[in-house]
Amino acid sequence: MEKDFAIAFIGNNIFYHLGVIKAVDEYNMYNRFKAVSGTGLGSLSAIMFGKKDCNSFKNLCILMSDIKRIHIEEDEIYKILNMHTINKSLNEKIYMWSRKISKEGMINWSDMLKIINNKYISVGKNNFKMDCYLGCYELPFMRKSVFKLNNYDSNYIEKVILNSVAKPSIFNNRVKSKSLITGDINCELPIEILKDNNYKNIIIIDSDNIKIEYRYEEVEKFNRKSLENEIKYDESEKYIQKAYEDTINIIKNNLKNIA
Repeated sequence: MEKDFAIAFIGNNIFYHLGVIKAVDEYNMYNRFKAVSGTGLGSLSAIMFGKKDCNSFKNLCILMSDIKRIHIEEDEIYKILNMHTINKSLNEKIYMWSRKISKEGMINWSDMLKIINNKYISVGKNNFKMDCYLGCYELPFMRKSVFKLNNYDSNYIEKVILNSVAKPSIFNNRVKSKSLITGDINCELPIEILKDNNYKNIIIIDSDNIKIEYRYEEVEKFNRKSLENEIKYDESEKYIQKAYEDTINIIKNNLKNIA
């Protein structure tokens, strides 16, 4: 049975994601979406979208902008991940991700826990208004691991978020005895998750390349095209406004025109 619209949050520019959620909230379009997915910091965006909670997401973005990032050389990131993988089929994607994340920086688990446990945001609380999926990869074979958060309690959700968002600091926060790594390695993963769950109308929020795409039925291969859009945290309002305008165009040209 064909389902309704779904939305995928890609990349770590949560300010661009916030602009999208702001537009959906203002245009009262939440009810057009039945599912959301995300990887990396896009996991947080997916969670807050799935809760239909724009105001809390604004507060989350403020907290995230104040967190100090850990910067590691790309060769060191790649070396660490390569050391812990047996299946090398994603090596090229891991290499590209290592380049990207060396510029963006990583968030450590203790800082991420403070965000998750902030009582005014309640990231880890299971109060979703639609299906919410996060994606990771299981080490060492790099098997795709998909978590439908609606099915889990807060403690489990917390562990999934940490593995999906925080830095891979050799891998002591397991989920059901599994060692996981962020799905942000593969920008196609949030789209694959939605396709696998029979969603055909997919809005793709690509904060790596600062753009939004709408895909219907046959979703063509989606590739990470640019790694040069380094996130400038002092220009957050610019990202929010750009995404807000991009989303309004999608709403006017697609969401309101398809039954």
